[in-house]
Amino acid sequence: MGNLDKKQLSKRDNFDTFVERITKSIGFVKTNAAGKPITTGSGKKKVPNNNIMIGYHNSKNHKSYIRNHLSDLGAFIRHAQSLSDIDTNKSAYRAGTVVVPYYTSSNRGVQYIKLNELWKDQGFGGLGGRSPTQKEDNALAKLDYDIKFLCKKNGVPHLNISYDVSTEWKGIVGAMTVDGTPKSDFGLYKLDGNGNPKIVCHISHKAGKTASQFSQWGGMAKKADGGSDPVISGNKEVVQFIRDIHARYPVGSSMPKDKPALKRKIKDKMLKVKAAYGPRCIRTSYNSGSSGIDCVDIILQGSDASVTSGPTGTGITLTGSGQDYRISSDGHTMKMGSIAFGNDYMPVLMIIFKDPNRKDFSVKGARFSIFTNGGRGTAKDEPAKTNNSPRNQNGYGGNWLVKYGVKNWQNRQCNCNEYPAVCGRAPKGKI
Repeated sequence: MGNLDKKQLSKRDNFDTFVERITKSIGFVKTNAAGKPITTGSGKKKVPNNNIMIGYHNSKNHKSYIRNHLSDLGAFIRHAQSLSDIDTNKSAYRAGTVVVPYYTSSNRGVQYIKLNELWKDQGFGGLGGRSPTQKEDNALAKLDYDIKFLCKKNGVPHLNISYDVSTEWKGIVGAMTVDGTPKSDFGLYKLDGNGNPKIVCHISHKAGKTASQFSQWGGMAKKADGGSDPVISGNKEVVQFIRDIHARYPVGSSMPKDKPALKRKIKDKMLKVKAAYGPRCIRTSYNSGSSGIDCVDIILQGSDASVTSGPTGTGITLTGSGQDYRISSDGHTMKMGSIAFGNDYMPVLMIIFKDPNRKDFSVKGARFSIFTNGGRGTAKDEPAKTNNSPRNQNGYGGNWLVKYGVKNWQNRQCNCNEYPAVCGRAPKGKI
């Protein structure tokens, strides 16, 4: 993450991107004193406030600015540095400061802002609104670069990108990150009628090329539910697995470092779908209407992201010509709803020793997650303990969930503010 400056505009085709946004009146985002983008909206609707329109609201002056001062980077810098000497800004800028004129929808008069007060978003090789893993950062930056490179190379305003013969996203102009920590890591975006980016294909990115490098499909705790009903944390198979592990490692105990990982195959098809694609997915088939931050369109595993301008490349790749390209990767790929995981990538419930200072579901040192079946070659099968029934109907797990349903399960958390499966105590309130 960072701000724009002369050095950033000299990289790759960043200056061309800069000029294109000004020409098409696409807004820029101002940063605060901490270098973070100023946002608008709240909660999940919070987005960077791209209300800084570089240039002039007056059409004649705007065209003159583009024609006379944006022909190349040198001309832009010379003019921008001269603006630091204008009378109204002598006290604000030191000589040589790179300054640009701008206006906003609420103030169409001429104003000035330093170039390094503008946010370097993913379109300039930035990382967007959060700081994910370095491999994810690389995949996003290079995929975004590939799309813009191909548009420029082929002289087209956008690309039509497909995953297979039945799934295509049209009008794609780049790739951008997703704020927070939902299932979606980044996505392909188009521009709406106001020139603002809108993600139309959400992507979950996994590093590596094999099941053992895949990390995990997702968690089992409430966070995995994405703020919805406990569709994962309250699933009967998840609850049963936690109860059975508690029989081996009781609440408050520790999982020894030398003990093997334990796993159990998942029978529930929708649990597999929600673990892989997100808690908001609702069927075992592709449904574009469900697409969102917690129901991704595609999963792409790649060792890195390719740069299409290179010969072959690895990782996430775009192949095609003109405006039509297909997206793929050198690791495992899947489309929303598919349960054709294959044996190695099949989602399984698993507990592993992670760190002595960690505690999952009241077991010290443990990590409970939904992993790939081939992710831990030494993992041992943990068969269901059919004689491990709940202590009573107010106790944790199984029969309580079946009898009273997931919404009651969610609403009747126990006094430690977790689900009864976590601690074994009775839920709040009378049943």
